Amino acid sequence: MALSHLGPVDRVLQALAQRLEAHLRRSDRAVRLGGEEFALLLPETPLPQALRLAERLRRAVEAMAVPPVARITASFGVAEARPTDTPLTLLRRADEAMYRAKHRGKNRVEAAPK
Repeated sequence: MALSHLGPVDRVLQALAQRLEAHLRRSDRAVRLGGEEFALLLPETPLPQALRLAERLRRAVEAMAVPPVARITASFGVAEARPTDTPLTLLRRADEAMYRAKHRGKNRVEAAPK
């Protein structure tokens, strides 16, 4: 579907999804959790590399232009899986880091404690 046929929020979400996918490897996945939240699954990616990718994505999102939206930003929470993590606990830790990023000024990357 062409972006011009969508409402402003839908255009931003579709453009954001395309931008995320463009920066990921074949083994990685971007999934929409709901609303304006996405999760990136980066199997076998160590935390330092995941943090660098999140920062590149944050800058790429900030550089996007999707009229009539004037500015788009993203906050990222990054968590590395622990041997004891379940999918839910890993997602919870990443979500907590993302909310920390939002509370510390938005448009930033935060790592979950190891």
